[in-house]
Amino acid sequence: MSTSAAVSTNSANADTKKMSFTEWTKHVSSIEKQNSTDTTLLTSAYQELLDAWPLLYVFWKKYAEYVFKHSGLDKAIAIYEQGISAVSVSVNLWTQYCLFVAEKSEDLEQIRGLFERAIKRVGSDFLATPLWDAYISFESSQQEYENVLRIYERALNCPVKDLEKLWDRYKAYGAVRPLKELAVNVGDLALQGSEDEQKNIIFSFFQQKKVATLAIIKEIEVYETKITRPYFHIQAIDSVQLQNWRDYLEFSEKRGDHAKTVHLYNKCLTPCCLYLEFWFKYIRYLEFSKEAEKGDYGKAIEKMATVYLKSRPEAQILLAQYKEESGDIDAARAIYVVLMKREKPHLESILQFAYFESRQKNVKEAAAIYLEAQSNILEKEVGAYPFFIMEYAAFAARYLSDLDSARKIYNEATSHSKLPVSTNASLWMGYLNFEAQHFEQSSFESLVQTILAKDNFTKESYIQVLGCALGLSYTYSSNIKQIRHLKLQLQYYKSQPSANAQKRDRQSDDVNPQAQKQAKVNPQQQNVQQQQLPQQQQQQQQQYYQQQQGQGQNNAAYAEYYANYYKQQQQQQQQHQQPQGGYGN
Repeated sequence: MSTSAAVSTNSANADTKKMSFTEWTKHVSSIEKQNSTDTTLLTSAYQELLDAWPLLYVFWKKYAEYVFKHSGLDKAIAIYEQGISAVSVSVNLWTQYCLFVAEKSEDLEQIRGLFERAIKRVGSDFLATPLWDAYISFESSQQEYENVLRIYERALNCPVKDLEKLWDRYKAYGAVRPLKELAVNVGDLALQGSEDEQKNIIFSFFQQKKVATLAIIKEIEVYETKITRPYFHIQAIDSVQLQNWRDYLEFSEKRGDHAKTVHLYNKCLTPCCLYLEFWFKYIRYLEFSKEAEKGDYGKAIEKMATVYLKSRPEAQILLAQYKEESGDIDAARAIYVVLMKREKPHLESILQFAYFESRQKNVKEAAAIYLEAQSNILEKEVGAYPFFIMEYAAFAARYLSDLDSARKIYNEATSHSKLPVSTNASLWMGYLNFEAQHFEQSSFESLVQTILAKDNFTKESYIQVLGCALGLSYTYSSNIKQIRHLKLQLQYYKSQPSANAQKRDRQSDDVNPQAQKQAKVNPQQQNVQQQQLPQQQQQQQQQYYQQQQGQGQNNAAYAEYYANYYKQQQQQQQQHQQPQGGYGN
């Protein structure tokens, strides 16, 4: 078998759609080493690699140079254009592109035009000194000495890392050039004395500009010097780097320069493109910025969800919501349908799909989503089950106007044998809040009595449920005897040692045996006693999720459960610095 045929067979056998980043790079490297005469093998491999991982500026350079070797300058330029579209804030790629065209092309206007595009896009970047150097070298090679001076003068307004070196070179260069070449961009500056004295006046004029730029550098270098990886790599970014990006972005937003802030977000989203947090920050910024163009935030959402975070449901949900907002209902629904096919159910995807159909007045379809998801959630994501049930019951009450069906949902869920004790407690608190929200005093008091008769709680979970029942009873119940029983029970079980938590003594001289199973704290005590999130943080979580969901239950159990569930999810993600489900998957 020929080398070309062997490579073709290997390439065909590679399931590129499922390859990881490491597998991709090895796959391309293996084809590079074969030195095959069939150029389509390597060009296809480069293109597929960069379609999957578009931020790899080194491979854009290799791809363009390979195409130039086999297909000429115009085709190579087309590849570089793809590259700078994908990695628009890469100083390295822009510089390589400019140097490549300056070397290969004889069209001076084309070369200068490209340098000007590069300067406009990344010339003010802290790391842009190599680009300025390349532009200066090109004009020097053309003996366009006045152009060289003008480039130096422009560079002095940009907060680049090596500004002092550029300044020293500018003075040295200007010192040997004629005065008339220097005295161009000085406005009405009064020039007096000898030629050297006049040059010194000009240098002092530009030194003031340099000093102003150095003040900006002093502000940003505290952040810039901490960036150890400005390029993309699949490896996780350490927590120090992530915090530096957060601080830098906050600093830039407060400064109020929209163009620089957008540039910084794009710069951040090169190494941090797999981090949902930074995409959400960017989208939020674009949506609320008065200087952003209409639709900018939508473009950012599309880029996040269709290129970098294809397998992150949170990104897909945001895209679906944007499609819905834009009136493309079919596209939004199609996104949700794909999310429903995930092997492990994703709670927010399910709920958002149901909310979506509810907003479209498709109540039957929304009900079917809840019904079909219930057993899957219970089997594969039991920790999310209470929250799911709260939402399912709320849907039945609101959209089906059927309180009995909602109660049935709760009754079946709370009696399920598969539920852990802690999960069961969350459900009972949700049920209590549901009855309080749709207040029927007899139903509420009957539910409290049912809880009093239960004996399958741990001490901690029982205190939570009793605390919830007591707090709500103060507002919604007139049964003072039941309230008294709840309070006594709560105090009783709070006083018991943890070792005896599951051995409930139903004998009491002062308390009815049924009432002996109650005890809730008032809401302020509950937040302290239950070792839950601080009240302020809990409220923030509740407000955040209500904003996202739009239709969530406005009650304490809802917020309490989601706050804890969300915190657990965050802790799990923090165990793996690299977010799951990166782009290209």
